[in-house]
Amino acid sequence: MNIEIEQIKLAYSKLKTYVYYDNTELFLREKLVEFETDTTKTGFSLNWQVSTLYSDNEKNIFDIFSQNKKNINDNLEFKFNKLLQEINNFNEKSEFFEHLFNSIKVVFFPKKLNRQDNDENFITNKKQSSNYELEKITAFIDMPKKITAFIDMPIELHIISVLWINEHGFKFDAELLNECKGNRLLLNKDKTGVINNSSLFKPYFTQYQKWRDESIIAAQNLLNDEKNALFINLDIKDYFHSCRIDLDKYFNIENDTSHNINYILRKIHTTYSELIANKYMFPNDFSHELISKSILPIGLLTSYIIANHYLNDFDKIITNKFKPAYYGRYVDDILIVLSEPNIENYSKGIYEKYSFDFDEYKIKILEETSNKSDFNLSKVDKYLLQTLHPLFKIIPGSDNKNVIKIDQYDNLICQSQKTLMYYFDYQESDLVIDKLKQELDFKSSEFKDLPDDNDGLGDFDKNAYYLNYTDSDGKVRTLKDYKENRYGLTVYLTNKILGATKHKQSVSDEEIHKFLKLFKGENIIEFYRLWEKIFTYLLVNNKPAEYVDFYFRCIEEIQKINLKSQIFKDTNIKNIYIINTLIGFLDISHELVMSLNPNFLKHNKKVLKNFEYRSNKLEADYVNFFFNEITRPDSFWSMRYRKTNMLRHHYVSIPLLNYTKESYTKSINLLSLNFNVEQYTIDDNLIVNSPRPIKFWECTISQLFTDLKTRSKDIKNEFINIADYYESKHFLDYAFERFKKANLKHKSLDTFEDNIDNYKDKFYKILKQNNSDDVLLEIHTNSDDKKLQPKIGVANTFISEKNIIEGLRNTPNISNSRYQNLVRFLKETRRNNADVVAFPEFFIPIEIFSSLVKYAEKNQTLIISGLEHITVNSLSFNFISTILPVEIDGYKDATIIFRLKNHYAPSEEELIKGNHFEIPKPLKNRYHILKWKNIYFSVFYCFELANITHRSLLRSKIDLLFAIEYNQDTNYFSNLVESIIRDIHCYVVQVNSSHFGDTRISQPSKSYNIDIVKLKGGENNVTVLGTIEIDKLREFQRKKYSLTRVDKIFKPLPPDFDKTEVIKRIKNK
Repeated sequence: MNIEIEQIKLAYSKLKTYVYYDNTELFLREKLVEFETDTTKTGFSLNWQVSTLYSDNEKNIFDIFSQNKKNINDNLEFKFNKLLQEINNFNEKSEFFEHLFNSIKVVFFPKKLNRQDNDENFITNKKQSSNYELEKITAFIDMPKKITAFIDMPIELHIISVLWINEHGFKFDAELLNECKGNRLLLNKDKTGVINNSSLFKPYFTQYQKWRDESIIAAQNLLNDEKNALFINLDIKDYFHSCRIDLDKYFNIENDTSHNINYILRKIHTTYSELIANKYMFPNDFSHELISKSILPIGLLTSYIIANHYLNDFDKIITNKFKPAYYGRYVDDILIVLSEPNIENYSKGIYEKYSFDFDEYKIKILEETSNKSDFNLSKVDKYLLQTLHPLFKIIPGSDNKNVIKIDQYDNLICQSQKTLMYYFDYQESDLVIDKLKQELDFKSSEFKDLPDDNDGLGDFDKNAYYLNYTDSDGKVRTLKDYKENRYGLTVYLTNKILGATKHKQSVSDEEIHKFLKLFKGENIIEFYRLWEKIFTYLLVNNKPAEYVDFYFRCIEEIQKINLKSQIFKDTNIKNIYIINTLIGFLDISHELVMSLNPNFLKHNKKVLKNFEYRSNKLEADYVNFFFNEITRPDSFWSMRYRKTNMLRHHYVSIPLLNYTKESYTKSINLLSLNFNVEQYTIDDNLIVNSPRPIKFWECTISQLFTDLKTRSKDIKNEFINIADYYESKHFLDYAFERFKKANLKHKSLDTFEDNIDNYKDKFYKILKQNNSDDVLLEIHTNSDDKKLQPKIGVANTFISEKNIIEGLRNTPNISNSRYQNLVRFLKETRRNNADVVAFPEFFIPIEIFSSLVKYAEKNQTLIISGLEHITVNSLSFNFISTILPVEIDGYKDATIIFRLKNHYAPSEEELIKGNHFEIPKPLKNRYHILKWKNIYFSVFYCFELANITHRSLLRSKIDLLFAIEYNQDTNYFSNLVESIIRDIHCYVVQVNSSHFGDTRISQPSKSYNIDIVKLKGGENNVTVLGTIEIDKLREFQRKKYSLTRVDKIFKPLPPDFDKTEVIKRIKNK
């Protein structure tokens, strides 16, 4: 039985999605981009070049940059078939596999810089030096031209590694205990295979948070039960290279049912192990340990599964033998919580024979080891021996530092000085553990979707450094040391970048200067993982000169790298390996960031000239140094990240803008909030080849842009049909088709098959229209859930006429103050746990509307808001938006209902026409009855309420009516609201600009009790909450007057009120 082409495609889909979400392995990302585009950086030139692997059929590979009729999928199809043929007819000596195996290389990254020894009372902030000595480096597998100990190999071998996971690796993962948290595969319910979509591993952050939080909760529970708790944290040193895996166990070639996949993986492991042990002798020549065994290549996906399984017996021993209150392992990081630990040394009395004899243990260990130096046990060592011996042994190590050895795993050790223990006595204060939990909870929310200027996360001074004091008074004389805060800097950069992509504000020159002063000298090397974020930070804040200066400053500091001779003297690793790796890493970071805005450096001639001059000088001075061409601002190079869509999507300002043809044909700025609908043409090839799942709400916004562009050109007699039925298909159906096309690779294959389960109905279901009434359209979503006493938030906010006019003219106000106003609203809403939030008409421009949708999706909050005008082809569209959040099998998304305004007030008509624009009138008047969590509601604009015929259509059919307004005639509309709550007999939520007032939540009750909330005026923006009781209203409505006249909670029903509609709502139909 041969491997099928669909298996190759599935493996590649999983690999691509994994690489897309990974933020660290930039070399692998570059390789994937090169694989898809056939672009390589070689010989000081930028080339489109077909790989040697496919040169025998070179005519079948097309230059996607010059041929519009061919695309990436055409080339991939040929490559996949070639790979399939080679696997099924495997021959190690074939040119194809010989080339692949010979391309396996190793890259070396810096891990630890040698710090100059200073007097402990001498503290300095000087970071620059003539050279930087490395104490430690890390090795990765790489293909083929970088260095540091990560595996670097062709994408074809990475595809085969995912094939192995799909065919074999899942069986090893299925044997793991739940206590093993890191890098767990997403298996099907029966654990008979990896799920059949583009996902491979469970989300990193979710698993890491579970591993960490569950240990703290276990300790808290012990203390609450009046039991003492011991918290142990162990870290295995150099875990992947310390493993000695049995090749026959994981890659059995005698009964290889997967057609040579095991042999290929075996070859990858032995090749990498030989490179590390023999060629580079890193950290020494240990080839004698690798007979029928290998180490684990860092950067190879199969290594993550094997690394977990390698310690499976260890996990079982701890859980079954020692039975801790909690045990969790995240790859090589171990957390153990013990209940009532024996931490005392009972050397006398009745416990003497049961206590651990440390003297006898030390004698025995010294007899077993050649190290006869002093062997002293620390308090931590003794605790560990008392509680977890013989699984852990303490032995003397080098430099008089003990190491912790794991029984039955000869090469695995933990460093004693890095082992942490926390002992908590239940009779003492447990505020420390409570504080720890609070800080972890706060950190888990620091990378926010709503960057706030007031939460301190974007405060550079606060986040840049740790200050280590010898006392709690924080005085200068007690400052022992300080160091840069890697985590704090990451938080700062993330929040500043996201903030800048959501509103038009740049960081001050002073703050930029202060920030860049930190990144000098050894800090540039120390924080090389932050280079991409730093480039992005400078790009989004429009600092091209600083960007170029930082780029070349990095190169200058990289050249100073040296290896500490006494540590690396027995290896064959050279300085140039690390230098080349970092230069490559720097240029990929630069190229990836430039793909967001390729014209960033071009717009400033002085900066561009400086970049060119310094690039040319470097290449002239260091011919052997530069193995790559520098990515120049005028190169097509960065466009390959757009062609493959492997850039950072979360920075893109407008939903799916990077999926448009304009994104790679016109070099548009993907970060710009100056959005032009007329330059928005979705490219189906980019949609089909998406590296990530696309949300349905993204597709609804995208479909609106598509329809605005195309349908605004075909308007006749001022009437237009948009965001509604187009002949027999609804707007949402077209959006769902786009959603389906984008996610076929990312969902299980049967997801979109209607005969199995109508997946579309989980997002929305349009009920068949009543022929006698085509004004009302009923749409259901989230139908299985019920929220019959929702907490509703109404926004009391000032809608500026100036903002309305600027939005009308397509120059919307997207200032920081306006964005922060939105952030405060949403944070207040989240704190108050509102289920529903309503904003006034013209509340938000379409350019930042996605922030509102993301909030609704993440917090599962129903949001109704008016949009500012969207002007396209001289037509000014006024849409009301209803964001209906859904959660499907743990997957959060949202359905957005857009509706074009039916009736315009005279003043709005004058405003539009007075600015030389036209009013697009809907071809058919349309209103919706929407059902969300069993709440039946409708949404009207203010002037639409004045149409008696239209509003009367809702009688008996809804629980709640939203009136979204920008209206100064509050008396008239106040009377309308009080009429509606009686005539329709429903709750009414009216939201108006604060300077007009009459924002309210009203119910059909007596006059003194009619308003649950009523507001007017106020300078501060607030969300006021009120709870409505839909279940009580329905119960009242289903009864006859004879039963309700005593119960005067609500006013009597109007004539001809249809009780069957009430029963329908109660039954959730």
